[in-house]
Amino acid sequence: MGEHHYLIRAVDEFLPDLPSCRVLAARGPFQIDAERALFERERVQVIVSKNAGTPATYAKIVAARLLELPVILIARPVLAPALTVESHERALDWLHGLHGASSMRRGV
Repeated sequence: MGEHHYLIRAVDEFLPDLPSCRVLAARGPFQIDAERALFERERVQVIVSKNAGTPATYAKIVAARLLELPVILIARPVLAPALTVESHERALDWLHGLHGASSMRRGV
């Protein structure tokens, strides 16, 4: 069994704490043909990807299918429901409430 090599694509360059690892800084959307060429040039054998929830990076999944590469897709974490408000006035009320200030509306 040989040594593994890792190619990480990220929006921003960083220094990973992994042996035999290279970061490719790039921002999508990516094209299927370019993804396929990248995978072939880099001799990629497995794709590990987070489910970003957008189509901007889906080309890598299509390219992996075309090359019959296994894909490990990491599910997005379940987030707690977020507070929503109907207007900027309500948002200001909420912000003022965070700081213990009395509710104030501008222009009302």
